[in-house]
Amino acid sequence: MSDKKVQYQLFWYLLVPAVVTLTTASTAPWWWQSLFRPGYSYSETVQSSSIEPTPASSSINNTALDAERGVTSIEWDTNLHHMQIHDSVGQKFTFKCEGNGSLNNAIWGTVTYSGDSSICNAAVHSGQFSRKDGGVVQLQVTGMQTSFMGSQRFGVVSRGYGAFSSSFRFLAKGEP
Repeated sequence: MSDKKVQYQLFWYLLVPAVVTLTTASTAPWWWQSLFRPGYSYSETVQSSSIEPTPASSSINNTALDAERGVTSIEWDTNLHHMQIHDSVGQKFTFKCEGNGSLNNAIWGTVTYSGDSSICNAAVHSGQFSRKDGGVVQLQVTGMQTSFMGSQRFGVVSRGYGAFSSSFRFLAKGEP
């Protein structure tokens, strides 16, 4: 068998399963789902339950105090790309998510989340605070990761995914 024919067969042996997986599996990125699975929405990927974590940090209600402390208030659908900080590898940021936010924003990963994951939803998933109460979190941009493991924690479902160009993790209380 010629090398070209072997390469051609190998290409199809790899391409067909990848396309089938992306088309049918729940691990495909949102844009793939939007293109090839009509009717797909984020709400299919995120579920809510009555489990609420104990808040790890308290909410700050004073906007002036927030700004003075370097806290940026964000919406529940905000991610690193919206904030244009996805390339700020190693830098730390502090965000505030108001209580009673929407869990209808997808996240990918556990402990380390993809840069296109909702920061607030990832915070609930990681036990930083509850959806009801909201709170303040500090995160560090961690750059490209080769894969993200999905899980269900604190009533939020995160999805698994392959390599992605940006990511973040939450810092523990008191971590420099």
